[in-house]
Amino acid sequence: MLEDRLATVRQIYAPKVKGKRTRNDSAAGPSGTMLPPAHPGNTRMAAYRVPSAVSVFSQVPKSMAGRSPRQELLTDAREQLLNAKKNCAKLVQENTILKTRLLKLSTHSGKREQHLQKLLHRGQFEPAESYDTNEALTMVDMGRRLVKSEALIKQQKAVIESFDELMTHHERLYGKYKSLKKENKYLKERIARLEAIDKADPELGEWSREDLLKLVKKLETQALKAPIRAAVATLEEQTRVGKLLGELSTISKNLEDSQQENDNLKTEVDTLVRELEQARMVQKDARPFGVPPLDMKSIGGESDSQAEVEAEMPNIEDFAEEDRMDLMSSEIYEQVMVHAARLRIAKQLGLND
Repeated sequence: MLEDRLATVRQIYAPKVKGKRTRNDSAAGPSGTMLPPAHPGNTRMAAYRVPSAVSVFSQVPKSMAGRSPRQELLTDAREQLLNAKKNCAKLVQENTILKTRLLKLSTHSGKREQHLQKLLHRGQFEPAESYDTNEALTMVDMGRRLVKSEALIKQQKAVIESFDELMTHHERLYGKYKSLKKENKYLKERIARLEAIDKADPELGEWSREDLLKLVKKLETQALKAPIRAAVATLEEQTRVGKLLGELSTISKNLEDSQQENDNLKTEVDTLVRELEQARMVQKDARPFGVPPLDMKSIGGESDSQAEVEAEMPNIEDFAEEDRMDLMSSEIYEQVMVHAARLRIAKQLGLND
């Protein structure tokens, strides 16, 4: 029943057109219209232009009778898409503006950096005089700031010096206060001790003020004389020690002389021993005394005559051995004498200590 009523209403209120049309046919053909650009004079925006919603949805078939739910959904979709395209165009425009601003700021920053580099290396890469107006203004501004900074530094320095003087005076007063406080404490303790002694010993009350002052002066004099006496005793002890040190130095010097003399004697003994050894070697190598020349005629009786000559010759090795023993005995005697002298000096040193 409902479908019949809808069909009747559509037949009554539907527009009458020539030719046969169906429900899904579109009333208007596709159009290639586009949204107007945000900036007509800006040709860079042509790349970001998008087709309009009318051209996109113009191919969608329209209903011939009333607004169906599908038609309403399509209309809402068209509106949402149109709003999205508008927002996209605005964002593209803002992006372009921000890019232009960023490029401008980058260029300006590069110029400022180059200008600062020129100011820093002005004396190295540029002549002494410059005709750049911005540089001249910058230098003048920097000079003014430098003068102001120097004046401020001088002012602050004067203030700091005054503070330093105040702190020094305060420290000096504080040190004086501590010394006075310590002295006051000592005097109070002394007064308390004297009062306690006065209360403990009533005999002191019978003493007069003059007697007490004399006693105090006497005790102070004795207390002052005690360090002097100790210093005098120390000086006397140092004098005695100095004398002992002088004697020790003399004895040590004598010991060194004796040691040197002993070394010299040892050297001479070694030299004599070497000469003696060399003399023995020469005597061994030399031709023995009393040996007759070789006689070939009496070669048969050579053994008996040579034996008799050898028996009559003195023993040279025995003489050399006796000389060496005498030399060694004399050397031992000298060393014993030197050691005896050392022992005598050491004994004297022990007696002095």
